[in-house]
Amino acid sequence: MSVYPEFICIDTTFKLLGIRTPVLLIINEDGNGLSEIVAVGILVEENTDTMQWLLSTFKENNARWRDVKSIMADKDLNERRLLKDNFPNANVLICIFHAMRTFNREISTNKLNITVSQRQTALDILQKMVYSRDTATYNTLYEDLLKNCPLTIIEYFNKNWHDIKDEWTLGPKFQQSNFLNTTNNRLESLNGKIKSLVERYSSLPDFIHDFFKLITVMNDERDHKAANFIYKVPVSSYENDSTLHRYFKFLTSYAFEFIKKQFLGRNNSSNSNYETTFQSCNCGSQTSMLLPCKHIFKKREELGLDTYDESLCNERWTRKHYYSNQRLFLTDNLVTEQNFDMSPGSSHTVVKAPILLNQHQKFSKAWMLLKSLASLISEEGNTKYHAKLRQLIQLKTAWENDKDVTIMEQDKDTENISNEAEAEVNINTLDLIDEKSLADTAELVHNETQNNFISTDLILENIPIINTVNDLENVLNCNIEGNNTQMVENTSINTSENTYDNAPNEAKVILPVAIRKRGRPKGRNNTVIGLSKKAKKGTQKTGTFNATENKIAPFSTISEETE
Repeated sequence: MSVYPEFICIDTTFKLLGIRTPVLLIINEDGNGLSEIVAVGILVEENTDTMQWLLSTFKENNARWRDVKSIMADKDLNERRLLKDNFPNANVLICIFHAMRTFNREISTNKLNITVSQRQTALDILQKMVYSRDTATYNTLYEDLLKNCPLTIIEYFNKNWHDIKDEWTLGPKFQQSNFLNTTNNRLESLNGKIKSLVERYSSLPDFIHDFFKLITVMNDERDHKAANFIYKVPVSSYENDSTLHRYFKFLTSYAFEFIKKQFLGRNNSSNSNYETTFQSCNCGSQTSMLLPCKHIFKKREELGLDTYDESLCNERWTRKHYYSNQRLFLTDNLVTEQNFDMSPGSSHTVVKAPILLNQHQKFSKAWMLLKSLASLISEEGNTKYHAKLRQLIQLKTAWENDKDVTIMEQDKDTENISNEAEAEVNINTLDLIDEKSLADTAELVHNETQNNFISTDLILENIPIINTVNDLENVLNCNIEGNNTQMVENTSINTSENTYDNAPNEAKVILPVAIRKRGRPKGRNNTVIGLSKKAKKGTQKTGTFNATENKIAPFSTISEETE
């Protein structure tokens, strides 16, 4: 909030706590177009006193609250009045989705005693009003509303909406510093994620536990995207001295996509409808994003000025500002505003955080290493083979007793003496074994492990313990005597029994019950405000194929022919 205070979204969500209290969320938008939670409030009652306390606490903990320029919320009269009182410098906007949904709900045949055709006419005019970009268009539509709609609709509209038209129509005031946000979709998306993780009507401790787990995951996801943005530099397809290439190096990827669209569309723009200079413009794109629009680019070209000007871009969209204030780098002290080199061709050392492996990943890595170790031992002669095998047994015994082992490399002379001593050891305690039988047994165990996804704890628990050469001889003799099946049964696991109980807590994930599909949802062919959607281009109405005329006959023709 201290870095990106210009735009915030506020909304409440319900049915999360068992005590039936709403949860209020406040989020903002960073320099790369991503959302982040800046405040959470659990409201005992959604009244004036509670909301005033929450907003006052928010201001006390955020020194830059005066820099808030735009607030997106729904049409709650009590909440909106408090927002205007606490943030006098900000435009309090109404989400246009909520506005049109309110029109659809309140302008009904029962509530206003109107006909269906009158309702459709009013909703059509109101929908056009929402998307009106200037005052003249709005006034024309307002006159149409007065002429074509009954008195009950006009009275409702004048009482609730006409005086606050700048808060719900896409005019110049609505576009100021809203960063192209016309709805509360950012918060709606976050509410969906919360409800997918937090159970309905949870207890307060469970809610706090699950909610902060979600915040941790979201922060890690944003940090991952920030790291990819910095360390995975895409190849620029523009010339080094071109305007787009310089903006590409100067701005974040989100801001650059806006600049690119405006720059390429500069020749199709007209400056006659806006007050445009080589530094400013009153169009919605420039006032909304605080970045140069296509009208400014065209004006600068007409005046013979360079289309690249860093002063035209707000600091919040620059790469340097994004790097120096990103949480990931502030924590690790990898990048700061003072030491980060922005010059072309500069190199940066990437400090990778240690990767934490789970038990299965550890077992896989150790398994691969031990297979290569077994291959090396098997290539030795009998004398070295038995000597190295005893060393592995001693290493295993030491690790079982939680002892550290230090390995020292021997020189050539010491190795010869050791080999001579090992030669005197009686190696006849290990008889020759059927190598094919042993290989088949190992392959069966390996296949059983791969197919049933055996937990490493269970594998290590059921593998026979070998401490001495005699233990190894007894295990191998089991295979020679035809006990292959018994050994495989001891080392394999029945995945249908106790697998879930012995699994770690992270693996005990209960998926929600699948919802049965029941056909097309109600209202799928209507817009938010309740009007019928326009037919897509290229679609044809269903009818009967006429072979003689090679075309589809409409339903009206069919009925006439039938008669």
